[in-house]
Amino acid sequence: MAVVLGIAVSGSGSGLSALPPAGAVVSASTVGTTFTVARPATTTSGDVLIASIDARLPSTAAISPPTGWGLIRRDSSTPGYSALTQALYYKVAGSSEPASYSWSLGSQVSAAGAVIDFKDVDPATPVDSHSGAFTSGSASIVAPSVTTTSARDTVVGFFGTSSSKTIRPPAVMTEEFDVRYAVRRWNLDAEGAAYVQATPGATGERTARTTHPSSELGQLLALRVAASPPPPPPPPPPPPPPPGGAYPQRYLYDGAPGGVADPRVADNGWNLYDVSYRDAADALPAGAQALVWVGDYNNSSCSFEESDSALRSAVTGMAGDPKVWGYFISDEPDPAACATAPAQHLARTQLIHSIDPNTHVVEVIDANSGQTSLNQVPLWLGTADYIGIDPYPCLAGQSNCDFSIIRQYANAADAAGLTYWGVAQGFGSGNWRWPTQAEEVQILNTWRATNARSVMTFAWTWSGSNLYDHPELLCVFKKFNQDGVADTSLCGSPPPPPPPPPPPPPPPPPPPPPPPPGNDPVITAAGDICGSATDCSPTANLVMSINPTVALTLGDNAYENGSLSQYQTEYDPNWGRFKSRTKPTTGNHEWHTANAQGYHDYFGSIAPADYYSYDVGAWHLIALASDNGSISNARGSAEETWLRNDLVAHPNQCTLAYWHEPRFTSGTGHSSDTSWTPIWQDLYDANADLVLNGHVHNYERFAPQTPSGTRDDARGIVEIVAGTGGVSHYTSGSPIANSVVQNDTSFGVLKLTLHPGSYDWQFMPATGNFSDSGSRACH
Repeated sequence: MAVVLGIAVSGSGSGLSALPPAGAVVSASTVGTTFTVARPATTTSGDVLIASIDARLPSTAAISPPTGWGLIRRDSSTPGYSALTQALYYKVAGSSEPASYSWSLGSQVSAAGAVIDFKDVDPATPVDSHSGAFTSGSASIVAPSVTTTSARDTVVGFFGTSSSKTIRPPAVMTEEFDVRYAVRRWNLDAEGAAYVQATPGATGERTARTTHPSSELGQLLALRVAASPPPPPPPPPPPPPPPGGAYPQRYLYDGAPGGVADPRVADNGWNLYDVSYRDAADALPAGAQALVWVGDYNNSSCSFEESDSALRSAVTGMAGDPKVWGYFISDEPDPAACATAPAQHLARTQLIHSIDPNTHVVEVIDANSGQTSLNQVPLWLGTADYIGIDPYPCLAGQSNCDFSIIRQYANAADAAGLTYWGVAQGFGSGNWRWPTQAEEVQILNTWRATNARSVMTFAWTWSGSNLYDHPELLCVFKKFNQDGVADTSLCGSPPPPPPPPPPPPPPPPPPPPPPPPGNDPVITAAGDICGSATDCSPTANLVMSINPTVALTLGDNAYENGSLSQYQTEYDPNWGRFKSRTKPTTGNHEWHTANAQGYHDYFGSIAPADYYSYDVGAWHLIALASDNGSISNARGSAEETWLRNDLVAHPNQCTLAYWHEPRFTSGTGHSSDTSWTPIWQDLYDANADLVLNGHVHNYERFAPQTPSGTRDDARGIVEIVAGTGGVSHYTSGSPIANSVVQNDTSFGVLKLTLHPGSYDWQFMPATGNFSDSGSRACH
């Protein structure tokens, strides 16, 4: 870890501010014979403190550092120009550091400074290289090139001028501070910026800019990255599978929806729960432990959703907790898309063990993509303590389950030397159907006959598919969890056999008129939903009465910050009543909580990623993330690239996309958001039909139009804004081009009936009496 302290000296007055880009930033300005800067709150023993001082002093004037600081270099202006001196000092922080550091300046001068905290710098030899130079009368402040000898050096640039005009940092560097003293005679501006140089070699000179040429100094300092600690000794090998009896760990996906354990889970013998934070783990019933979900691996960006620093913080907070059995780091990473995925998973496992060495790390790999999945099995050797393998044998549209794939993957895992868990199919949705009671018995006993060290169960609830609604299967799992043998002895009378299929109907006479649609899926949608435990109750009751196949949220689901507690106290008593049928997305308020963590903790696998897609009937639906968080919607971004690939992979006739901020709005609360134009262009190019948004707290429907807002009845996309979930209303504004209807008086939800080849829309009020309805064919 390293703390960089930049001080520029030259005015009167003082100020202190904090900026967080590299961990902690403190800036100040004053005039006097002493300059004092507070110690960063994040400073700990072993941090490297770097002080950069720019002073309106001649080169002969002395600057006396605090005790323990050593000089790295000092550069000064040429005699005859405005006096300016820049000096670099360093110190390795001890176990007890003072609250502030003071430099003696020798005479009355102005001073401005900053403190930056950089992590992972080598405290033994922190300085890799450094340079400095004086410039006069130019708008360019040049710091000469340095040559780094270590990979991933942090290169810090310090730039000072005897003018009070703002300095703009070099283009490749991230600004860490810009602090000035603006009183004539004492004018001074100091700038600090940094970047990480991936490979050793010359940095090239770095040039900052100012609008008022004067005396100027620029320095570069390369800080050597700390050596990676040796990996901790591997945990002892797991015991061999028990010859009989229950598995010691019996994991169930989504057994604690919203972080609250369902008591029926323990009643049926599972003892390892799916939670995302320590409080949920500590609240588990006696005898139960947590396998803590710490964020997935993104096969589009080839990176983990949680950074190493975020993971380190989370695991440190749970280390040693007896209720935490281990950490679940990834579900179905794809080395075909990301060749570095196995190495990244190994590094993540080693990081967790370095912090909490007595716990276990689990990852689940894909086993449902045929030979591609089989070929990947050996790649995962040693990347986690247990590798879950999830071949699901019961496919939709097939009367018989293919139990042989369980043995096929177990053989591949044995040949590769994996220590593995099986994953039993306990769901029916999408490409898979529910196993029968007899088929579930065979799934579990087939896994038991392998070398699997345990069997996970997928899933208590997933995509509207609830294991707890299938007592004929729960009794099989309960028996298996008790003694490791699956049978129907706890099930009572066997269920009656299914009735024989009806005889095929006679061919219809040509050409019959199509029957009126009656069983096509219905979805509901609204955004800007719950600001309290009561204001979204009317729309929740309305959704319950509609009983949709899927309920969409259009973001800003729980105000003000989308925290887990706000989801639990405001959203869950209302819209949480149909949580298992919900397909949510984020709004800008979800990102008020870092990484939208409250949203992810509450919805869990119901929201499988920040952006995702799925089919409802004949339609393809796409959920995208708010652009107010860490997810970019720009052309070439990870989300936009994923969308283009998803549209190619799903050439459905009918496509609906939904997110928070509308590309077009006449509302007064927010304006049209043109940053969504690349997303609209991708959807338009793929002949998408419908876009739903929230953000603006009213209802508005637009005629079909192009991404630029030109009316296009042939290929245009219809946009409907439904920020009507209950939190508040914005006043409707003057209609912009192609706006058909607006309303700012009724809360309610948009109801859509999705037919093959067309859709019906209807705004249904929960309060007030506004309505809007119609039908439209897909492109």
